[in-house]
Amino acid sequence: MYMKGLRMNRRLAAMGVLSVAVALLMGACGTAPTPSPTPTAAAAPEAEAGSVSDKPAWLVEWEETVEKAKAEGEVVITGGSAAVEYRPIFDIFEQKFGITVKSSGGSSREVVDRILAELAAGRKPGVDIMLSGGRTIGTRLVPNNALAPMVEALILPEVADPSNWYGGHHWFTTTDREGKYGFTYAARVDTTVISGWYNEEQIPSEDLRSIESVWDLVDPRFAGKIVGTDPDFTDSGWVTAWFHPEIGEEWYHRYFAPEFGVTFMSDPRLIADQLALGKFGMCFPCANVGTQLRALQSLGAPIVDFKEEKHFRFKEKQFLSTGGSRANVGLIGRAPHANAAKVFLNWFFSKEGQTAMHVFTIGTPNPTLRVDVTEMGLTVPAERRRPGVEYVELARLIPNFVDVGAEAMDNIRTIYYESIGR
Repeated sequence: MYMKGLRMNRRLAAMGVLSVAVALLMGACGTAPTPSPTPTAAAAPEAEAGSVSDKPAWLVEWEETVEKAKAEGEVVITGGSAAVEYRPIFDIFEQKFGITVKSSGGSSREVVDRILAELAAGRKPGVDIMLSGGRTIGTRLVPNNALAPMVEALILPEVADPSNWYGGHHWFTTTDREGKYGFTYAARVDTTVISGWYNEEQIPSEDLRSIESVWDLVDPRFAGKIVGTDPDFTDSGWVTAWFHPEIGEEWYHRYFAPEFGVTFMSDPRLIADQLALGKFGMCFPCANVGTQLRALQSLGAPIVDFKEEKHFRFKEKQFLSTGGSRANVGLIGRAPHANAAKVFLNWFFSKEGQTAMHVFTIGTPNPTLRVDVTEMGLTVPAERRRPGVEYVELARLIPNFVDVGAEAMDNIRTIYYESIGR
């Protein structure tokens, strides 16, 4: 039934963007994407034959880049899960431009190791585009000068115009110190602010309904009922709340307070087992335990993700989460197919390309940061931005996450150590 429903959802989503699909699949090779409010190649008036000077500079550059890209013949894209999930989108690009996409997923660490080794040896890397999480981009690719500036690759006006992007600016991963290499094109609304799970047999329903704020999680009535990931074991899931304007340092003092009695563990399997068995009522932050918890949930354990429970829609402003390979991309420096890479990125970042991402991705894509894409396709409704709602933009709030994030984690661990007398 699940697969039948999934096929039906995809069919309905595709029907909802029939006009877009026709444009994608039937559009002439080499043309620019569907027009948006700003001028595009498709919307620009055609100049008389031989009158190149009558064309805007961007259109001349675009046509020359497309021509060179066709001569290169292919573009190589690699990275995490997105390199596999986007294959239907790659097929659309191939049909539109006649440029082959070679894609592969796998370990980002191994791919980056190979790229850095090739660049260090003075060779052109075997990759043009890297789909990756912000940490890989900011801590490995950027410091080793492995990426080309993304803004310089944006040719189409509808892509280069910051007003077409949420917040009126281009987005870059928080780990990119200079804010010009790791381009962020999508973000999901993190509906919980503080991530976690609870055991529905241990937390009374009246207590659950009373939780309206992240501050309610550290109420004395939950003392001794919480298990958390040891902050010495991982910094994942710990830092963002430190920078949240409505949470901050005081929340951590209450959470780590000896009288609140949180039990910390470093083994994800043990944490999941203890929560599922009812030894604890809640787990938060619960980083790196999701896989184990979902496995036990599928076996019937009475545990629920905060994100699945309507009562955990905290009143604090929600984050826009921009992590992962489905949100960030880098253009490799000295790319072997540099022109084909530019054509792909401009098309992918266009209204047409981002609509295709919403509709044809395998799985559930992150909502685009473009503001003019109206067909939301397979994106999760709860993860879409809502009109008139203000969100916390970590990319703006923490422009240099590599340094200040590490400093914040040091401060969090200091509070933890003080609470346990270390």
